[in-house]
Amino acid sequence: RPPWPPRRRPSWRLASYGFLWHVRPGFLWFSPWLPLDLVVCFEVLEHVYEPLEFIRSLMRLAKPDGLVFVSTLNIDGFDLQVLWDESSQIYPPSHINFLAVKGFKELFRRAGLVDIQVTTPGKLDVDIVRNALLKNPNLLKDNRFLQHMIADESTADAFQKFLSENQLSSHAWVIGKKV
Repeated sequence: RPPWPPRRRPSWRLASYGFLWHVRPGFLWFSPWLPLDLVVCFEVLEHVYEPLEFIRSLMRLAKPDGLVFVSTLNIDGFDLQVLWDESSQIYPPSHINFLAVKGFKELFRRAGLVDIQVTTPGKLDVDIVRNALLKNPNLLKDNRFLQHMIADESTADAFQKFLSENQLSSHAWVIGKKV
């Protein structure tokens, strides 16, 4: 039986349900379930110092033809582009990597993954900008068009759908296959 991490840490509890629990570059707990059909990583990539090595460490957990799935921030996203330095998401040292859609594809390709797909299924971009406007009403003072797009609920919903469908949401899902 492999050594299990201490139970006092909540991130380790998933191990008892058959999930691989916590990965960081250079540190993997070995599990009887390795290699895996699917390796998932939620909201971590923007925090790591060496994204390529991190993706390679995830890839090592996957079996051949296994998938690596990452959810992360997309710097091409509407709210990040509009708010930029006013965004609560853009701040070092916590968030240190912001890739664009092309950057995700290149990162996964350089790690050795194939059949790479990037989607931006986000639902909150417009709401994030609206909430920022409540804090700072002058944020879009020179952009009447954006003010109009997010003011009406049905227009805002249609605009959010447009953002998601055109890889312009700041929430990204990236998936690639190990060969």
